[in-house]
Amino acid sequence: MAVETIIKGASVIGFDLDGTLFTSYTTQPVPGIARSLSQLPGLGIQQLFIATNQSGPVWRKMLRKKKFPTELRIAEVLLAAVILLKESSGLPVTLLAATHPGLNIPGPPFQWEAAARRYARFLKSELQRRECPATRIEISSDVRWRKPEPEMIGAALNSCKCSPNETIYIGDMPTDEKAARLVGVRFLYTDAWINFLLGLPEGK
Repeated sequence: MAVETIIKGASVIGFDLDGTLFTSYTTQPVPGIARSLSQLPGLGIQQLFIATNQSGPVWRKMLRKKKFPTELRIAEVLLAAVILLKESSGLPVTLLAATHPGLNIPGPPFQWEAAARRYARFLKSELQRRECPATRIEISSDVRWRKPEPEMIGAALNSCKCSPNETIYIGDMPTDEKAARLVGVRFLYTDAWINFLLGLPEGK
């Protein structure tokens, strides 16, 4: 299906974070993303959301491996992502993040779940402390929020007060696509989205 057909009639766009807005665990924008965001108001888009799995700090804590990011680092990345969306598009942004590491974990699940709950509380508190400019912040340790499960995107629709048929979700992974389609939201892969918008003249 052509990108033009997929985006027709959309007023809300959601984004994955790693590999879609930024390269993983950094605040380096994916090439072309900032310019593509600047064109959204001209396409009739009225609001944005981020829906992202961010369990890295839980893995860091439970496995004691420094290759995973710290809680503070993820707070910095989420804050930067919201700022990128708002400054590039001028549109309101809702932020949602899932902290649960999923079901494929070593050791007693209750210990991982406890770590995910503590991390979720910290993340929301830290973003509020830093005056994150998101319209709404929702952080959940519920395993059902973790993509490819659909609950986080469903929660985004509720927060944005929009229906699936007026929403598009942009991501770079099959888990992003599955989560979107389970809720009835149209989906585009990141490369297709950016390439389409970069082909538009400025201001269209």
